[in-house]
Formats: sequence, structure tokens, C-alpha cells
Amino acid sequence: MSTRFGFIGFGKMAEALWSAYHAQHQTTMSFYDPNSERATTIAQKYNATAHSTIESLVAASDSILLCIKPQTLPELLPQLKACSWDDKTLVSILAGIPMSRFETLSAKIAIARVMPNTPLQVGEGFSGICFQNTTPQQEAVVMHLFAAGGSTLTIPESTINAITGISGSGPAFFYQLTQKIIEIGKHHGLSESDTRACVAQTLIGAGKMMLTQDIPLETLISQVTSPGGTTAAGLAEMQRLGVDHDFGNVILKAISRAEELAQPTP
Repeated sequence: MSTRFGFIGFGKMAEALWSAYHAQHQTTMSFYDPNSERATTIAQKYNATAHSTIESLVAASDSILLCIKPQTLPELLPQLKACSWDDKTLVSILAGIPMSRFETLSAKIAIARVMPNTPLQVGEGFSGICFQNTTPQQEAVVMHLFAAGGSTLTIPESTINAITGISGSGPAFFYQLTQKIIEIGKHHGLSESDTRACVAQTLIGAGKMMLTQDIPLETLISQVTSPGGTTAAGLAEMQRLGVDHDFGNVILKAISRAEELAQPTP
């Protein structure tokens, strides 16, 4: 499945994606990044071609990944409009930005909108992907690229903001909770590294059970819970404090922010 990949912006998410793909396929790519120092580092690290303009990058690529901050899109649009998008696939990982925003670039531009997450860099990522005006071959290229870093799911665009809040932002929410758990572990005599390993493996194990066992979550919870036991005490405290409700609001806030980013800048 040969294609020429080009990256516009090469931050942490772009590098997480490409490092996973590059490790498996040892292919080359092109990129544009206005930070000259970082551009030099990336070019050397991945044997990649740095382009001085977006137009030259697009001309030299088949699948162009847009990996910039959503807030910087308005200033970049004129440069994108100057490019020819015939037979190209624009792959956007911009949170909140709908595919309709790119229709001004070309009447029938082929677009893939993707919401990945940072565990891509260890092969355990999750990417929600939706398509517009793409051929089966273009879709296969995008799916193959992101599958190198973990699981992929084709979704309608109407659901991608939910994926953003749950999966795209999700790792940070789990890390934030883990920080508190580590504090508790240290307070009770565990080292930070031991507590971190304990939490990480617990998350991995629970996740694998959810993925491999077709069992309702209520059953999985009951399997851990003995009447009058430690889990029951903790669950009762979660209910008393409204932890489920509050954590739900965290996810909803991230989704709401994605919806705000979808609105054109005045």
C-alpha cells in the first residue's frame, strides 16, 4: 500500500503516529514545520524531507496530514487554498474542526477526519475516523496508517466530538486521577514507582477484560465486590460523593470545548 505521506505540523501527536508507523514500515515522509530547529531534528531522526512551503509539501505528497493546533487554522487556510488538491487526501486531526471547513479548498476534496490519542506511540492508541469524498483505496491508506498505533473505528462525523472527549482527552484524565492514587500509595508506604506500576497494570488488566469478555459492566463490577468488603465500601463512597456524576461532567466539558472549536472564528 504505497503512498507518499506529508505532515503539516509535526508536534507530539504527529510524531507519536509516525514513530509507530515508521517502526513497522521503515518508509519515508515529507513535512512542513515553521520551527527550523525542530524541522532539522525531525528530518535527521526520520530521514524525512523538510519543505519550506506548504504548497511544495502538498505537491510532493498523496496523503497530507494536518497536525496543527485548531486555533491556528484560520491563518493557514490561505496557504492551503493555494494548493492543488486533485487526487490528494487531506487527513485532519484537528479537534473540533468539521470537514465542511475544508470544502473551500476544493469542490470535491477527499477528507479524513481523525481523533487519535497519545498511546499511539506505544501501539495502544485509539483513533476514531470519518471520511468524506474518499475512495476505498484512500480510506484503506488512512486506516492502515493509524492502525499501526492501535485500534481504529470508522464513525460518522456527528459522533467525533464524543470520541474527542472520551478517548482523545481521556488519557490525560486517567493520568490526573493516577496522580492522586500515587499520593495515597506513598502516604501508605508504597514507593511512587511501585504505585505507578500497580495503577498502570490495573488499568491495563481492566481494559483487557472489557475488550475480551462480552460481559456487562455491572457484572464486572459485581465480580470484584463482596458484601461488606473493601470494594463495596469504596463504591458506596463514590456514590455518596457523586464521583460518577462529576467525572461525567469532565468528559462533557471536553466535548463541549470540541463543539466550541467547531465554530468559525469571528
